[in-house]
Amino acid sequence: MANHIFQICYNLCRLNKSRQEEAAQAGIIPSLKRVIESSSPLKQFALPILCDLASAGKSCRILLWQHDGLSMYLRLLEDPYFQVSAIESILSWYVPSFVPLRCR
Repeated sequence: MANHIFQICYNLCRLNKSRQEEAAQAGIIPSLKRVIESSSPLKQFALPILCDLASAGKSCRILLWQHDGLSMYLRLLEDPYFQVSAIESILSWYVPSFVPLRCR
């Protein structure tokens, strides 16, 4: 059952930022975190969703802070397959915070 649910979430969220925000607000982050930390085969679906959340919007970034998202991204740097995604996620999460007001 979980396999089907994560595949559906992956397909719904992969390219749609509004759906990513809805999923984050509905509480998907703790579930993604649990799957990733358990080294489940579902990790292949959970990691891309987690990485996409960093650039989905401000509400997603706030929820990632609440769920210790930065440490999840830093742990991903150890996974050769997801290193680039982790770096891109960290950058897309932090860059909006550092853009000077006159440039916005």
